[in-house]
Amino acid sequence: RPPAVNLGLYEEQQAFALAEIARADGRLSKAIDAYRIAIGHSQRARWIDPGSAWLEALARLRLAEAYVEYSGPSTPEAQATFEHSLPYWRKARADWFLGRMRERAHALGLKIPEDATTSRAVAAVDPLTRRQREIALLVARGFTNREIAEALTLSVRTAESHVDQIRVKLGFHTRAQIAAWYVERHGRPN
Repeated sequence: RPPAVNLGLYEEQQAFALAEIARADGRLSKAIDAYRIAIGHSQRARWIDPGSAWLEALARLRLAEAYVEYSGPSTPEAQATFEHSLPYWRKARADWFLGRMRERAHALGLKIPEDATTSRAVAAVDPLTRRQREIALLVARGFTNREIAEALTLSVRTAESHVDQIRVKLGFHTRAQIAAWYVERHGRPN
């Protein structure tokens, strides 16, 4: 006897594919209906396969885009659907993808919730302490350990220790990786 199959996930994938085809063909109302069906199947399928949540989040994002294409950015459904897709990507710590979502929201005329761009959202997915973020900023500015120690009134050894802890926490080997991480996450330091 074959193993049990998660038919809900299969149906979700099928509905998502049909939505993408309809949207590509310009049949937006059909695409919207198919995205909604995909989301419904995903919600039912998740109890069997929690790993399928990414497809639901992606379907919500694509549904929001379809709403905008169909009715314009002022559509409340577009904004609500877009906002509903964000928590999954935050929880998954998909910072690069969240950055692209911010750009996409701007291009579509949607508002990204304030907490998606403030330090509260960064803190929720940021593995560093406040002090470590401070030091990562100085590393991104090109400070040496001695300069970090002077700027923060620390011993050089304490500054070195903080930099080492940051590297270990982030899984990096060099200061340049810390600087690149900081710039990607927080923008270029002044």
